[in-house]
Amino acid sequence: MDLAQVIQTVEDGIKNLPFPQFDLPPWLLFCISTRRTGLSVGRIVSNIYAWMQSAGIPTTVNPDGTPNLIGGMAAAITQSIVDEICDNGQVSVASKPGDIIIQAQGGNAGGPVTVIGTNTNFSSMKGIMR
Repeated sequence: MDLAQVIQTVEDGIKNLPFPQFDLPPWLLFCISTRRTGLSVGRIVSNIYAWMQSAGIPTTVNPDGTPNLIGGMAAAITQSIVDEICDNGQVSVASKPGDIIIQAQGGNAGGPVTVIGTNTNFSSMKGIMR
């Protein structure tokens, strides 16, 4: 089993949980997050079209030859929602004391010096949704 299959197995297992039961180890969270491509209007609209077809809602040109406006409306709504999430959405992250570990190296007349430290208080960070 290669790394991609391991990650897919973990992602599938996580999707089946009603809500997160535990914190993922940082290395695993990193691996899973690097595979995410970000929001896609095209993917969302494609899923809407697939649902519409399965529900029997026409997605092609109307019988009289006029354009099917339902699909265009789905695309416009999707684009508006994705734009709002990406332009104004916010990601907030918090870490508890001890979560951030640093290692610094330097030197002085006595020779090389290595320092290891950690955050001593809660930290907050911001991110950008995409």
